[in-house]
Amino acid sequence: MCRVGVALMIEELVHRNLSHRTLGGLAFAVLALLSAVGAVATCFIEDLVMPKPKVEDEQSLWLRGMRSGLSSIALLLTSSTAMLLQPFSLLKGLNEVFLAEYLNAGLTAPLLGLYDVGFLSALGVMFGGAVGLASGVISNNFGRSTVMVAGIVGWMIPSIIDAIRNAAHAEINLTLIIIYYLGYGCGRGVFDSANRALCTALFAPEHHPQIFALLRFGEGIAATIAFSAFPVTSGMPLEAFILTVGTISLLGYGLAEHINKPR
Repeated sequence: MCRVGVALMIEELVHRNLSHRTLGGLAFAVLALLSAVGAVATCFIEDLVMPKPKVEDEQSLWLRGMRSGLSSIALLLTSSTAMLLQPFSLLKGLNEVFLAEYLNAGLTAPLLGLYDVGFLSALGVMFGGAVGLASGVISNNFGRSTVMVAGIVGWMIPSIIDAIRNAAHAEINLTLIIIYYLGYGCGRGVFDSANRALCTALFAPEHHPQIFALLRFGEGIAATIAFSAFPVTSGMPLEAFILTVGTISLLGYGLAEHINKPR
């Protein structure tokens, strides 16, 4: 009797959920399963093929971490290229807060519900992946600057449109929300692909660990400040800051390319 009751409950839940959004739910379930299997498989493969690191005592690890952090700061202070590229990292941190706090929680959830937040966030991530895959082809055919400018502008577009919408006292709608997520995905795809390739090209191999550490540092510190300082539920102060840092990012990237242009 108990088994029959449980079976009926499961059947009702499955029927209710599948009838709501069958294809989307199944697609994301399959993707989640494949991601989990891939992550587990990667861990086992890495253990099998990667050489075992030397065991270091706690003091050695601490000293190595200190040297690594200091060398990253030294690169930022001594390299004009590193300093010019840093605003793009700050822009990423600001857009992560814009996505999580304002777009997801402030706009999408009240309009469409929490269920659609996951779908639309995934849409932005998948679009970013497509942009990242295409960035190499676009760079080879139209130049690296085309991709980099598109990524920076892509991160600025949601703030521009939303600032205009707020000034006009217009209501948010699904079309605008999708544009916001696609703009986020465009910037994310370029940051994770073309921007990293740019850093690899402009810095000597011995400086690669430092410049990649600076990328993470920039986005982390910007996200922390934005989360703490701005009332992100309204969007406006954060959007103004995103537009300012985005403009600086465009100028900084252009100067970095000019400085490193072969003479």
